[in-house]
Amino acid sequence: MDLLTGLVTISLMVPAVFAGVAGVHPGRASPAPRVTRRVLLTASRGDVDHIVIRGGTWEAIGYELGKLAKEKYGVKLLSFTSPAVGMEKEAYIRSVYPCLAEKIRGIKRAYGIDPADTSVDASILPLTVMTPACSALFLPPSMTASGHATSGRNTDWVAAPGKDGKKKFPKNSLEAIMTNLLGQAYVLELYPDNGYATLVLGSTELANVFTDGINEMGLVVQLLQDDEDVNTADPEAPLGGGKSTAISFSHAMRMVLEQCATVAEAKEKLRAVTMTVFGLAAMHALIFDTSGNAVIVEIDTKKNRVVFTDYKNIPVPLTNYAVHLHPDVTAMVPKYPDEPYDDTVRRRKLHDFVAGHAGKFTTDDVWNAMALVEANMDTAPDPHFTGEIFRPVWTVVTDAHDRSMVVKYFLRDGPGYDPVRKAHETVYAEPFTFWLRR
Repeated sequence: MDLLTGLVTISLMVPAVFAGVAGVHPGRASPAPRVTRRVLLTASRGDVDHIVIRGGTWEAIGYELGKLAKEKYGVKLLSFTSPAVGMEKEAYIRSVYPCLAEKIRGIKRAYGIDPADTSVDASILPLTVMTPACSALFLPPSMTASGHATSGRNTDWVAAPGKDGKKKFPKNSLEAIMTNLLGQAYVLELYPDNGYATLVLGSTELANVFTDGINEMGLVVQLLQDDEDVNTADPEAPLGGGKSTAISFSHAMRMVLEQCATVAEAKEKLRAVTMTVFGLAAMHALIFDTSGNAVIVEIDTKKNRVVFTDYKNIPVPLTNYAVHLHPDVTAMVPKYPDEPYDDTVRRRKLHDFVAGHAGKFTTDDVWNAMALVEANMDTAPDPHFTGEIFRPVWTVVTDAHDRSMVVKYFLRDGPGYDPVRKAHETVYAEPFTFWLRR
């Protein structure tokens, strides 16, 4: 099978000139949200929680998320540089993302903050600082045995930073999913009275930021680190608060999930908003729908524009370099060709896996593809991470037609080691399956 290059288009980042909620429809009203929380896995540093909030207004949902953040996770809200900055940001959010404006009111109520107080950023409930260095593969319905739009995705992160690799990785405990910067992971389902129901996986932030998400219309959004489109203008830009009066790239992706039914709607929505880029690392997104349409969304920070790379019924591998700068993976020269976790090496592995495959792809094929590019090495190719140990956090297979996610959380190293692949054997928990159901 040939893997074709996507069509790149760009859009200038300009403020929105209209308000509206695309794709919102009335649901069944309930007096108050029904909230359930189940612990899937546990470790001394934190849990993997499955949280479901059914019914309620966006304000009521924001209140429940705020209560969880404050009482269960001990989250402290981030401050703006001044109340005037917060006032401007909240006004902008009301104009482009009214669902979030309602959530903010609920979060403030949960924290006992006056609605008029704009000194703190209630649009974000930060759990930890994490920019997932990941891999993903989208397969359109025409290429799968099920006839469903399907993706595989690894979320990888630093497991045990140390100097010169001397700090050993914990082999025999669930600490593997909770070490260092990653102190919490969750599965979150929201079923608002008005708006699309959503199912997301996350760990960085509870109210809006996620890594993998699907809505009830079958639109899928997956966020990965983008190592090239960094915020050189404001390298210290925080995830929230600070001096930004726009919404973050991650907030914009949550907006897409809550308000859009198709890739076309997502692109229209993103063209109309101003987004900021997190200073620690940029992100890009893979968005696809049940029709086989897909798009990679990136922010060209040098030219201050949103860039769309479009695909129609074409498989899409994605790792951590800017696709708009390197649209043809076969023409790229790996920066670290001998390192299995090099961005280009990983994307080529996915490219070659698809190109060399005969027949339709099964779900097992997707799991096998993601195993080829998982983080299972004791050093990273980038010298910035010398001595740090990378491992998976989870692997997920998402089915857009079924509105489902099957997730395997990484537990520990196994006994085996492959010196050729420079790869450890990895041990995962039994898979959890989640369906988005009204």
